[in-house]
Amino acid sequence: MPVVSNMEEFMEAVEDFFSENPERTRVTMKYRHCDAKLTLKVTDDYKVAQYKTGNLMDVKKVEKMASQTIRAMATK
Repeated sequence: MPVVSNMEEFMEAVEDFFSENPERTRVTMKYRHCDAKLTLKVTDDYKVAQYKTGNLMDVKKVEKMASQTIRAMATK
């Protein structure tokens, strides 16, 4: 499973996955409190991109990405 190196690349991957196959694309989030790590994963059952972070600033970017994704799903 490829791990993306920064949040911007992950957001681009989400947009690419969604534009190619909007019905099959899923984004999941998992937070491990003991490690203080947030893991994000996007998949369309054929390709997968994953991003892991412990940076608090990335949480705001995750909120922005989630709202953009939901907005895009609602308009299509």
